[in-house]
Amino acid sequence: MLMRLVVGILFVIMGLNKLMTPDMFQGMLADKFSLGGEALSVAFWAVVAFELLGGVILVLARLFPSWLYKLAILGQLVIVVVAYFTVGDLWYHLLLVAALVGLFFSLPRCLFGITGYRK
Repeated sequence: MLMRLVVGILFVIMGLNKLMTPDMFQGMLADKFSLGGEALSVAFWAVVAFELLGGVILVLARLFPSWLYKLAILGQLVIVVVAYFTVGDLWYHLLLVAALVGLFFSLPRCLFGITGYRK
């Protein structure tokens, strides 16, 4: 549970950082991937949305169904792997990959759903 909270908060912080300084991240997207126009805008908002919403889903994992939890982790995993190969071989990308894979296979129980509320 602690790992889920730390990783979720980390993704929320990274998403907010990109949202507060969009020119820097959009410049990196344009430079590394040769994106421009609509593709640049779509890529920017997709990454920010997956980081912010995925981080919130990780922090509040028990309130969401398992398929949404897994989708959030897979989206974040794609972001981290792409960042590893484009930004550089930073050690925390490898730690995030290991943490996300571990979180993918350890599903929290949902408070609401088919089985109902569990105490």
